[in-house]
Amino acid sequence: MGAKSAERIYEINIIPPLAGNVRMENKQGFMQYNKYKGSGELYSQIEICASPEKIWIILTDFEKYPQWNPFITRIQGMLREGSVLDVHLQPPGGKGMNMKPVLLTAKPFLELRWKGRFIFWGLLDGEHVFEIKDQGNGTCLFVQHEYFSGLLLWLMEKMLMKNTCRGFNKMNEALKARLEQQ
Repeated sequence: MGAKSAERIYEINIIPPLAGNVRMENKQGFMQYNKYKGSGELYSQIEICASPEKIWIILTDFEKYPQWNPFITRIQGMLREGSVLDVHLQPPGGKGMNMKPVLLTAKPFLELRWKGRFIFWGLLDGEHVFEIKDQGNGTCLFVQHEYFSGLLLWLMEKMLMKNTCRGFNKMNEALKARLEQQ
C-alpha cells in the first residue's frame, strides 16, 4: 500500500461534537485524540502478527530507526530508566524537532515510556508511551499514545490532531510492515 493510500483509509468522526475528541479508524486499528480539561491524549493502536519479543527487539533497536521509522527518525541514548534520550521527530506535514526526554519505563516485551518538554517544563509536556499487548493468538496490539499538558496545549492541539496523529499512523504501519515481512 502506498503512502498516499494509507492516509486515505482513515475516516474522521467527532465523538461527541462538543468534547473535542477526534477518532480515525481503518481496518487494522484506530487513532483518537481525547481532550480533557487542561490536557489531551493522542491514542493509536494497530494489530501486528508478531510476538511481543519480536516487537520489543525492533522497538528498542534505536540504531535502526532511520531505516524504517518515518516519524521518530532518530533515538540515541541508553535503554535504562532515568536516562536522557536524544530524539528527533519528523511529523508528516510538520517541522521536525529534537527533544531530550527522560526514559521513565523500559519493561521488556510490555512498555517503553518517556517524558519530554517543549523548551521548559509546563509549557508543553508530553509523556509518550509504547505498549505491547499480547493477544494470545500470535498477534499483539501495539499501542502508541501520548499525554499532553501545559500552557501551550490549546495552541498546539490542531497540529497534534493532524500532523502528530499522522506520524503515529506512519510509524505504526511501518513497524507492522517491518515485522510482518520478516
